[in-house]
Amino acid sequence: LFLERLKLPNKSALKCELRKTESRTGGGALPELPIESAALVLSHPEWSANDLQEWFRSQPVPIIVRVHEEQIWLDFRTILPHDSDELMSVITRLI
Repeated sequence: LFLERLKLPNKSALKCELRKTESRTGGGALPELPIESAALVLSHPEWSANDLQEWFRSQPVPIIVRVHEEQIWLDFRTILPHDSDELMSVITRLI
């Protein structure tokens, strides 16, 4: 549903896809139980994953993302329904 609402222009360099992922409960050195989830995965040919991460964190409402395989991962398990409009707005500014 999120990807349907996010309409990327045909010529956008931003690559955006939905992937299965796994989060873990617990913490510290020994996270335990896996939880299935979905993630929005973003990459851009002109920005490194670290640059994208910095950009997301520098927004008026900072967005904490995970860098994995030189891509940005946003786990939907950590995004509340009322936050999706703000997230969409931030991604649209990136385009």
